[in-house]
Amino acid sequence: MRRLSRASALSLMLALCPAVGAQVEIRGEPAARRAVVEQVGVEGVLIRPEGMSAAGVPVLAGWDRVRSVSGAMSTAAVPFLPIADAAFRARTRLERGDIPAAAPLFEQLYLAYQAGKGPTAAVVAEGTLRCRLSKGETAEAVWPWLSWIDARKPAADELRADWIGGTLDRAALADDGTDLVPALAPIFLPDERTAALRDDPRWSRFESGDRVVTALAMLYQAAATEAMKGSPVSVAPAIRAAGEHAGVRFVAEIVKAVSADAGERREARVLLTERMNGVWLGADVRPARAAWIEAWCRAGIGRSLLKEPDIDDRRRGVIELLHVPARFGDIQPRLAAVALALAAEEMHLSGDDTAAASIVFELRGRFPRDPAAGWEGLAAIPQPTEGRPPR
Repeated sequence: MRRLSRASALSLMLALCPAVGAQVEIRGEPAARRAVVEQVGVEGVLIRPEGMSAAGVPVLAGWDRVRSVSGAMSTAAVPFLPIADAAFRARTRLERGDIPAAAPLFEQLYLAYQAGKGPTAAVVAEGTLRCRLSKGETAEAVWPWLSWIDARKPAADELRADWIGGTLDRAALADDGTDLVPALAPIFLPDERTAALRDDPRWSRFESGDRVVTALAMLYQAAATEAMKGSPVSVAPAIRAAGEHAGVRFVAEIVKAVSADAGERREARVLLTERMNGVWLGADVRPARAAWIEAWCRAGIGRSLLKEPDIDDRRRGVIELLHVPARFGDIQPRLAAVALALAAEEMHLSGDDTAAASIVFELRGRFPRDPAAGWEGLAAIPQPTEGRPPR
């Protein structure tokens, strides 16, 4: 599907049938509150609640919220009604926790809306993101996350994108202050999934457009490249694009912490330590927010120290990494599994296979279904055969 710009999406709507005599019924709203249709288009239905003056600001309702369109706009709405039905069924299935039933619908819709703007695209991207994260598809979740941020960047007040509701925890998915997803840390293992992420041609789609989305895409591509032992990638272009954005700065520090330059690594570790100690949080010290930020910082600092030539630094790095499963394993299971895998690999490389085997035993005991448990980087570490931790 060709990407529609904000202006062209609105132009498309304006080019369609006139609003005279057109009404829309919104799901969950009583019939008495039916709204008057201003425009109909791929992004949704621009509506003006009955009784609102012509000077009032209309609202763009996503197709997942639309039950029917009648009157003069009914013919224009016909091509979008299958989308409305599929989006509604996907959203409501996800809201009641039925991910196996919701995921195929979201994946099908995401093919059409991955480059879209507005509420329909936002709901589709959010649903796809939630489903992929629930299945442990971390690398694959990067794409709907970037699409979701992009879709929620409004061109005007009327382009409003609501969150998926129901029983889902909004705060558990994303952090309003940074646009980051706590379950999607920019720290990857060198495996097939990360290689596919690094080489995916979809990065080019984010080279222009919203500067925050562009910067975050650049940094996550750099993180995947570094994980695959690729050429060092500078964070400077991302900082230039949106360096004042809190999420961009945070991710840039984590990526910079594994730079090829020792001075840059030290500088990044200082910044991450300050964040971890509360300098960055300021007045916002909600425990849940502080927890995921510290987990990311610990993992970033630990992985950075593994890059140092000194054995004592690398041992400190292992300790930092082990903070993540020890203290944050329940809220950061994916990052905890990655931290255990990296710590085990380091102990093996330093010659302590007993410690390495103990860490792998914990990894496979606590996170048996995480891809890190089967990571090929652990294959050379001897494992006990009797099901007991090595001594």
